[in-house]
Amino acid sequence: MAVCPQGAISIFDKKAEDSLPPPPPEMGRYMEQLVVNRRSCRRYLDQDVDSQIISRILVALSAAPTGGNSCNVEYTVVDDKERVREIWRLAY
Repeated sequence: MAVCPQGAISIFDKKAEDSLPPPPPEMGRYMEQLVVNRRSCRRYLDQDVDSQIISRILVALSAAPTGGNSCNVEYTVVDDKERVREIWRLAY
């Protein structure tokens, strides 16, 4: 949330001193490097992913931006290895 640093304007009684400090200038460079240098790394392990981790990922995804702020996004979690192989065979 952007807050007037002089405290001249407030919304919902928010005070500038209670807000998060602005990110450091190098943060933009870090983000740029992350996007420009991203690579797809796949190191699959032959073990199941903990259901709590999957739940945390799904919660995080619910806050992810969508084109046009569409809220009707659905995710399907497939945790049966044979079903995953079947989907892979159909797709490739």
